[in-house]
Amino acid sequence: MTQLSTVLLVCIISHHALAAYAQESRKPPHIVIITADDMGWNDVGFHGSNQIATPNIDALAYDGIILNRHYSAPMCTPSRAALMTGRSPINIGMQHYVIDSDEPWGLGLDQRIMPEYFREAGYRTHMIGKWHLGFFTEHYIPTNRGFDTHIGYLGPYVDYWSYVSKMNSGTFEGYDMRQNQFVNYAANGTYATDYFTLAATEIIAQHGKTEQPMLLVLNHLAPHAGNDDDPLQAPQETIDRFAYIQNLERRTYAAMMSKLDDSVGAVYESLKVNGMLDNSIIVFLSDNGGVTRGMHSNTGSNYPFRGQKHSPWEGAVRTAALIWSPLLQDTQRVSNQWFHISDWLPTLASAAGITVGNSSFSDIDGIDQWEALAYGTGNPRQRLMNNLDEIFGYTSYVENGFKYINGTTLDGVNDEWYGETDPLDKLPEDDQYLSSVMSTSIARSGKLDEKLISYLRRHAKINCGNAIPNKPCKPLIRPCLFDIINDPCEMHNIASEHPKKLREIRQHLEQYRLRAAKPRNRPHDPDADPNNFGGVWNWWRTDPTKAAKQHDEIPPPSHSLSKDTQLFNSLEYDGWLNIALFHALDIDEPSKFTLRGNVTVTNRNTGLVSVAQEPLSLQDRNKLKRLAQENRLYRLEAHVTDSDGVTKFLTSSKAVCIRHAKSQLADVLWVSLDHSGTVTAVTQSVSNGNTEECRDLSNTDVDVLDEFNTDVYVKHTESAPIPDTASFIQKMEREREARERGETKDNRSFFAKYWMYLVPVVILLLISATNPEAGQR
Repeated sequence: MTQLSTVLLVCIISHHALAAYAQESRKPPHIVIITADDMGWNDVGFHGSNQIATPNIDALAYDGIILNRHYSAPMCTPSRAALMTGRSPINIGMQHYVIDSDEPWGLGLDQRIMPEYFREAGYRTHMIGKWHLGFFTEHYIPTNRGFDTHIGYLGPYVDYWSYVSKMNSGTFEGYDMRQNQFVNYAANGTYATDYFTLAATEIIAQHGKTEQPMLLVLNHLAPHAGNDDDPLQAPQETIDRFAYIQNLERRTYAAMMSKLDDSVGAVYESLKVNGMLDNSIIVFLSDNGGVTRGMHSNTGSNYPFRGQKHSPWEGAVRTAALIWSPLLQDTQRVSNQWFHISDWLPTLASAAGITVGNSSFSDIDGIDQWEALAYGTGNPRQRLMNNLDEIFGYTSYVENGFKYINGTTLDGVNDEWYGETDPLDKLPEDDQYLSSVMSTSIARSGKLDEKLISYLRRHAKINCGNAIPNKPCKPLIRPCLFDIINDPCEMHNIASEHPKKLREIRQHLEQYRLRAAKPRNRPHDPDADPNNFGGVWNWWRTDPTKAAKQHDEIPPPSHSLSKDTQLFNSLEYDGWLNIALFHALDIDEPSKFTLRGNVTVTNRNTGLVSVAQEPLSLQDRNKLKRLAQENRLYRLEAHVTDSDGVTKFLTSSKAVCIRHAKSQLADVLWVSLDHSGTVTAVTQSVSNGNTEECRDLSNTDVDVLDEFNTDVYVKHTESAPIPDTASFIQKMEREREARERGETKDNRSFFAKYWMYLVPVVILLLISATNPEAGQR
C-alpha cells in the first residue's frame, strides 16, 4: 500500500471515530421550553411593532433563530397535546375545542409524552404553570405523566393573584394551584408570572449543583385572560409604564407581556449564573394566536394576519416562536422553514441524542428538524395540518405553500383582520427600541449590534401592504385556496384558478380524515364541583378506564351550520354500516352536477364513528330549495359498506337499498328533505321487493361541487364484528410517511451505509496494486 493510500484511509477512519466520540462524549443539553398563552403575532418587538417592549424575548430571537413559519393548533388543549406527544391532534382525538375543568376527559393515557422520553434518558423533568390536558382522575396529572415535579394549575386559566378559576360553562369556581399532587396555598397573593419565574429559577439553581440534564417546561398563564369578572391583570407600576397606549385594556395587556418578557430574561440569567447556559437549548413560543375580541379576549394582536384564536386563519395558527442555543451552528437569522408544534418533541429529542419516531411503526407525526435548524440545511416539512374539526365543521391545511380552508368557526364572526395599532398611540421611536434591546444581558452576551437587529427585524416583519381582496374567501359557502407564501394575510382566494390543486388537496385531506381519531370530548359533570372538595379544583373520579358515567352521552356535534341543517336520529340496525349519500340536484340540468357527502354514523354500542364530509354550501342549499319549490326531481344515492368491508349496493332515487348476505330482504333507509334542502327524517323499512329496481341510476360523469354533512346515531340490535381494515391502512400510511420523512430505522448493512467512503479507498488500493507509480502519484 502506498503512503498516500495509507494516509487517506487513516483520515477517513479517524474522522468517523472522532465524530462518533464527540457524539458520545457531549453531555445532553439542558432544555427549557417557555410557552406564552394566547399571545399575538404582533405582540413581540422582533416582528416589527414598537407598541409593546419585549427586549429580552427579542434579544433571544436575534441571537438565535426566528421561526417565521411556526404553526400550531388554533386552541390551547390541541396545541399542548401536539407539543407533548409529537402527534397531530386529529390523530389522538384532541382536535375539538378545549378541556373545561368540569369535563371528564383528557389526553389519552395510552399516549407517551415528552417528559417520559427524557426521563427515561436520564433527565430530571419539571413542569411549571399550565397543564390543561385533563385531571378528572389523578392518573392524568403531570406528575403521573412523566414530570418529576409540577408547580402550577391544572385547568385552562386562573386569576393572576388569587389562583381561583371560574368556569364559563357553569357556576363552578375553585382554587387551582398545585405543588405536585398537593394544593399549593403559598402562591395565593403573588402575581402568577412572578411566582412561576421564581419557581423556574429555583429549579435551575438546584440543577446547577448536579450533573443531571434538565427538561424544564415553563407554561406561563400570561398573557391569557383571567376570569371574566377581571380578565386582564398586572402590577400597577408596570401598567403605568405604557401610558402612551390609549386603550386601557391594551395597556394592561402590554404590562402582562412586559412581565412575561422579564421572566424570559430571568430564566436566561439563571442559566448563565449557574453555569448551564453554554449547554442549553431555549425555545419560546405561543400556543396559538391572540384573542382580539370575543370570549376570553385579551386584546392580543395578530396583525397583519387574518383571524384570531379559535379560527382556521393565520392569526390563529401561525404563532411567534424562536429557538436559542450555543449548540446551533447557524444563528442570528430568520428561518422560513415550515415548522409545526408537533415537531418539537422529535427535534429536541434528536438534539439530546434520544431516539423518537425512528421506527416504521412509530406514531410520531412530528418531524425531526434539529439538523435543519442547527445547520440551516433546508426545509424537511412541506405539509401542515393545522386542524380538521368535523364537529365545528372546518379544515385548515397547508401543502407546498398552498393553504386550504373550508368552513370556519362561530359562523365567521372572527374571520376579518384585527389588532392594528391605534394611530393615536405615541409609540417609542426605533432608536428607543434598539436601545432597550441592546441594554439586555442577552444582547451583550450575544454581541448583537443595532445594524444586525434592524436587518433581522426587517426580514421578520410581515407586510401585506394596502391590498384589497379582489377574490374574497367565504368558507361557509365553498372552500378557499391561498398562496400563503406570497399572500400571508389571506386576501386573495385563488381556488377558481387552481381547480386541479384544490382537488388534489381534498384527496389528501380525505386520507387525513380516514385516519383521524374520534374526539375525546365529554360533557360537563356536576360531580366536579369544587365545593365537594373544600373549594378546590380536584380530580373527582377514581377509575381512568371509565371516561364517563353510563348516562353520559357524547354531545351532538355543534357545526358552524345552523341547527335546522343538522340531523340527530337514532336507528337500530343489525350490522356495521358506512353510509355515503350522493345528491344529484337536477337530472335535467345540462351540466348534470352532483353534490356529494357523507352521513356520520355513530355506533352507540362500539363507539365507532364513520367520518363526515364538509358542510353543504349555502349556494347549493339554495339550489335545493329552488328545485324543491319548483317540484323538479332530485335523487339520493348511497354507497353502503357492511361489516365485511364490502360495498353491497349502489342505490338510486330517494331510497337506500341494502341486500343482506343472509337474507333476501332489502332494508330501505328513506331520507326526507324539506323545501329548504334540510334533511328532516330518516326512517327504516323492510321490503321483499325486487332489489334490481334499486340499481344505480346515477350519471357517473359529473362534477363534484361541494359536500354536505348530517349525522345519524346507529344502535346495533346485536353486536357485530368491526373490520380491522382501518387500523391496517392507518399503519401502512404511517409507514409510508415515515419513509418519506426519512424516519424509518436504518437496517442497511455496514457496506450499504458507508459505500461512498469505502469505494475511493478500494479504487486507490487497486491502482496501487496494478500500477505502483500511478498509485504513488
